[in-house]
Amino acid sequence: MASKRLFIFDFLRFSAILLVVLSHILKMETMDAVRGYLGIMGLGIFFFVSGYLLAANESPVSKKNAIDYFKRRSLRIYPLYWVALILTVLISWTLENNLFGWRTVIAYFCGLQSVFVPMYMVEISSYWFIGTILIYYLMYPLITYGKKTISILLLSLPVFVFLMIVRVYAGLFDGRVFEYFFIFVLGVMAARAQFFDSDYFRKWQIPSAIVSVACICIVITLGPLMPSDLSQINLSLLFTVGLITMFRMILIVSTIAAVYWIFSPGSLPSSVKRVITAGAFASYAVYLFHDVYYSVIRHFLNINDAVVGNIAWTLLLPILFVICYYIQAGADRLLIKPKPVRPI
Repeated sequence: MASKRLFIFDFLRFSAILLVVLSHILKMETMDAVRGYLGIMGLGIFFFVSGYLLAANESPVSKKNAIDYFKRRSLRIYPLYWVALILTVLISWTLENNLFGWRTVIAYFCGLQSVFVPMYMVEISSYWFIGTILIYYLMYPLITYGKKTISILLLSLPVFVFLMIVRVYAGLFDGRVFEYFFIFVLGVMAARAQFFDSDYFRKWQIPSAIVSVACICIVITLGPLMPSDLSQINLSLLFTVGLITMFRMILIVSTIAAVYWIFSPGSLPSSVKRVITAGAFASYAVYLFHDVYYSVIRHFLNINDAVVGNIAWTLLLPILFVICYYIQAGADRLLIKPKPVRPI
């Protein structure tokens, strides 16, 4: 069970980054609904897995170890993110003649983009994810203060309400902070309940697959669903956001549950598993650098046809993963000095 549990996280992270990157690089109006689904699923899985692995690997945060907790999280996120941010700003300036204001750059550099952007500043690439996950990491010690699994949900509710009130009256916080809030919380709760350590959900393999397919069809047919305007709070809006958030949680959890039982350790060749594990290892760097990578390629290839472009961008994906694998491996050696990673 342990090897299966570890591999499923690699598979989920690898699948998530593929979905996210494809949702960003595929450009066709007829594919907007599919791209919307890819983005929702990819990001939802990322947030769920982030919450799960954080709760599974971190000891309870207290006054004694809070500084160490924030130091570890910062070391994991900021150094590579700063490199990617600098490259993005430079490429936007040199290749696209797009200048960002100094306030925007400082906010992004500090990881505060999901607090101030897009209400007051220009959005840079897809780095809102970094600002959002930092907010979730900050709230993690608060929502895990209790010992029981249900206490995580109960403690997260006032945090959510507080963030929503600040959003309404001060205009702060990106709306996407609220979209994925409870998906991250659900990941933390799943780790506390040892979701992947139990065979309880084995009997739900077929029902979860059916629910997942039904949810996918709904998203592709109706679109992302989440209201774009979260500036005016009322009971109707709260009900809508809550209902759609619950729908997304059902979509993501049912898909994860189905995948968990389908991809057992013996179901894939070892060579395929090694590729998936390597892709999962590179996933954070891929998210950070994929916009930089494709911006440079688009500049030099200058492909105008959407179909040809989609084919070209997809074929160039393996090169991106290889580059980012070694970027992540080098960063780890410099910053956290883990066990040596196996080359692809």
